Amino acid sequence: MTVGTSPVRAGLTPAVRPVAPPRWRSAAPRRTLTMINDSEALPRGDRTVSVCVAILQAKPEHAEEVEATLRDIVDATRDEKGALTFVIHRQGADRFIVYEKYADDAARDAHFGTPYVSGFVARFGELLVAEPQIEFAEELAGFTR
Repeated sequence: MTVGTSPVRAGLTPAVRPVAPPRWRSAAPRRTLTMINDSEALPRGDRTVSVCVAILQAKPEHAEEVEATLRDIVDATRDEKGALTFVIHRQGADRFIVYEKYADDAARDAHFGTPYVSGFVARFGELLVAEPQIEFAEELAGFTR
């Protein structure tokens, strides 16, 4: 096998090595989960991409307002220097999934400190059935087409 050739392309069966399941810990007071993975990390170059996934369950009478607010946040986030991706998905009538990628943790934290995000967060009690599920992670590998 030559350098740079994957075992699969070289016709070899890759070795299967067991990977320890990730452990989760609460990152209070945000009521979020932070993933701690003891497995060996992949090389990432000189930057770490920060990912955020949020699941929001809108009150049925506020679902359209939540969608409109999220669309406004997408437009505002486009101008943020460290924002790489911000995608909203609607699942059913009143459930929203938000996928965000930032150049680093500082860019993510700056986003959450903006008036349009903090204003939306302040209205969660009015607009949502419950606190949203929010998870932060570090991107290890992937692609976009």
